[in-house]
Amino acid sequence: MSRKALEPIAGPAAKFLFAAGFVGSGILAVPVLAASGSVGLAGLLGTNWGFDRRPSKARTFYVLLGVGSIGGVIISLFDSDPIGLLV
Repeated sequence: MSRKALEPIAGPAAKFLFAAGFVGSGILAVPVLAASGSVGLAGLLGTNWGFDRRPSKARTFYVLLGVGSIGGVIISLFDSDPIGLLV
C-alpha cells in the first residue's frame, strides 16, 4: 500500500522506487544491528566499547562487531528465509 503514495510522483516506477528504498533501509540496518549487539555484549562483559576507541583499546568490542557482521553474512548466504530468522 505504501507504494501507492509514490505513484503521483514516480508514476509506474513507484514500485521499483519503493523496493529500492526497502532494500536500502535493510542494508543500513545490518551494521546498526551488529554494532548495537556488540555494544551490549561488550558492556555486559565489562570491557571498553565504542567507535571512538581504537581497536587496541576496545578489542572485545571490535571482535564482537566482526563476528556479528561476518556471522550475519554467512547466515544470510545459507538461509534463504530472513523472516523465519526474525521469528
